[in-house]
Amino acid sequence: MRKLARHILLYEAKENNAADVNAQSAALVFEKWRLYLSKIIGVAGFHSLLNRAWALAKTESDFIGALQISIDGTLVGIEKIDSEHRDPFPLDVEILLAQLLMLLDEFIGHVLTKRLVSDIWPALSLEGYDLMTKKESP
Repeated sequence: MRKLARHILLYEAKENNAADVNAQSAALVFEKWRLYLSKIIGVAGFHSLLNRAWALAKTESDFIGALQISIDGTLVGIEKIDSEHRDPFPLDVEILLAQLLMLLDEFIGHVLTKRLVSDIWPALSLEGYDLMTKKESP
């Protein structure tokens, strides 16, 4: 999932004419997820999902703890991480996005998770990105 998360983040950065993942492009990735999933599972559902991903990501990254999640599921403080901790920034948001993708994969399965990614980023190539969790692998 980390590989897919990085792929999505780099794609969004490229779409926004950024050389690498930055606060603006990363915030857009999470905003697209928020807008899309809130229509399906509601604002509270998305808030809960992102909050759980955040709690899991915090165990892998000290900087993720600086983020806050507003009541509507918007990430707050992403620009602070980018400005204060530039070197690990892409890795930190990659960890958070990977956790979100893993939760989706566990809750709705890899086929639907891949479909959600394709719905949000229709031009993003997912070839070579197998979303199967370890327990589902043959």
